[in-house]
Amino acid sequence: MTGLERLTVPIEQGTLSVVTAGAPTDQPIMLLHGIPSNAYLFRDVLPRLAQAGYYALAPDMPGYGETRLGDDADYSLSAVADTYAAWLERDAYAPVWLVGHDLGGAVAQLIAVRYPHLLSRLTLGNCPLGDSFPVPAVNMAVAMARAGLFLPFASLGLFPNFYMTGEVRRGFGDSARLTSDMLDTVFWAGKTKSEAGRREFAKHLRHLRNDESVEIVPQLKSLPMPVQVLWSSLDRHQSAETSGRQLLLALPEGTPFEVVEGAGHFMPLETPADYATRLLAWPTNQ
Repeated sequence: MTGLERLTVPIEQGTLSVVTAGAPTDQPIMLLHGIPSNAYLFRDVLPRLAQAGYYALAPDMPGYGETRLGDDADYSLSAVADTYAAWLERDAYAPVWLVGHDLGGAVAQLIAVRYPHLLSRLTLGNCPLGDSFPVPAVNMAVAMARAGLFLPFASLGLFPNFYMTGEVRRGFGDSARLTSDMLDTVFWAGKTKSEAGRREFAKHLRHLRNDESVEIVPQLKSLPMPVQVLWSSLDRHQSAETSGRQLLLALPEGTPFEVVEGAGHFMPLETPADYATRLLAWPTNQ
């Protein structure tokens, strides 16, 4: 993938795997993926941000991709937020422009509330608010993991099944844009093809809950950094008119809300050029 570099970053609990583009001396922007993608959700966005003068970073969330934590690590979104914040502070990336998509948006909200000094600005999109997650398809996977069924099902090739793959397809405004390479590289390979990957994703599923996100909703209204909401018009999982508008009402007065026509839930992967353009069009004085 042209212009991308993968870094292995040591942290207290293990290692973060981070996909980057651009020069480390440039202004940092960090993009957080959600479920069931990995950092390659932004694979065609990062180089465009780098060309615009940013050092773009996208970590694999614990439980995904090539990030690996210890057996006793906490995989909750709350712990993920604390892990990312400690890394940003330790490696002097702060203040950073933070972009959160899907569950990455839930993590970004936690970081913004707990560590506002680490952020220069915040973009949220196609993401949950409070208890609006997990969605039904994810709840099914969570139940499998908590019942001890995910690992044997995935080992036997029964995950992902037709239903799960169909839910990914529903995440595209035009399902013809979803290629077999995307399904493999971005969504399923790291969770199904190796024992380590299957175990990591199972841990994430077992720890997934929304109570931390519910607790911080009242604090979103007083976020001190500039905030932007960027949503796609054809999101069938978290719609702009319900989830997007609810999030907007929870954020500071005057937060800009832009709905991008023609893309589905996985907008950064489906229409990366448009997504990057919309990010970069946000005035730097806001």
